Amino acid sequence: GARLGDEETYDLSGSLYFNPGEIWKSKLSLAYTKLDDGPPSVSQAGLNDTNCGPFPPGTKRYFCGDVPFNPPSLNTTQFPDGLKQALARVQTIVGGWGDEFGLERDVVRVNWKNTWEIPGTSLAVDSITAYNSEEASYIADGDNTGDDAWVIATQRKFEDVSQELRLSGATEDERLSWMVGANYLSLDYKFHNNQFFTVQPVGPLRAYGNLGNNLVEKEEIETTGLFGSIRYSVVDGVSLGIEGRYQDDDITSIPSGGGAQLNESFTKFLPRVTADWEVSDKTMLYASYSQGNLPGGFNTSVATLTDAQKAELAIVAPNAN
Repeated sequence: GARLGDEETYDLSGSLYFNPGEIWKSKLSLAYTKLDDGPPSVSQAGLNDTNCGPFPPGTKRYFCGDVPFNPPSLNTTQFPDGLKQALARVQTIVGGWGDEFGLERDVVRVNWKNTWEIPGTSLAVDSITAYNSEEASYIADGDNTGDDAWVIATQRKFEDVSQELRLSGATEDERLSWMVGANYLSLDYKFHNNQFFTVQPVGPLRAYGNLGNNLVEKEEIETTGLFGSIRYSVVDGVSLGIEGRYQDDDITSIPSGGGAQLNESFTKFLPRVTADWEVSDKTMLYASYSQGNLPGGFNTSVATLTDAQKAELAIVAPNAN
């Protein structure tokens, strides 16, 4: 089976540059990462073996000095056949389950940047296109004991595609510079969690029941942004900048358990003002003001309530959404 604390990571990355002249230049970057990790070795040290810190027994797995040794439990040295049979009956989102405890993760990243400089002007156009994906499958000992009574199996998958365009320029004396742009992001996320427990011993094997609901939680996000900035040199060494971004986040969530699809849009205008003063070659003073944005989400336990229950909740918790 898997080795305790084993970690293997493979990375492959590269970039291609294309610069045929003064007008256009391009850079394409690609990266691939694969992880193949065994179960964490700390899981084999019992909670009651804690010997470091003022933590109550059975609450934290912290140690001072040598870690106490416990014999490896059955569910890390051998992958139970009963668990294989249980995993074969549940839904997957990244292909079949593995046959070892631990983490398998594959990541792909692609980034393509292009810049066009318009001859005879200070204008430049930038384009950034990106794609990212991740697939991960994790099977773990859920109780961290020598028994294989409880096992956690999760899978997740996400993909995102984004595109950004920017137009920038400056006056002839370069005292005033500006930029306008737009970007778009589309992200799909799926998460699947299963928890298995022993229903009855069958000799050296175990039969497993599934505590999970065997449904996939999904989320789709589309973000659109429009932005711009102006920067002006008031006098030599003193500059002021004003920036703004309008952002719309459209979020769709399909809760695990077959609940109704939830959808909401969140819009926000985000300002930013900066000022800096180059006092000397070695000293600069600056100040800035900005606003950030964290789009809202869904409280699925509230979203599945009836209208009467929501009305009751609004009375006892008027600020709840």
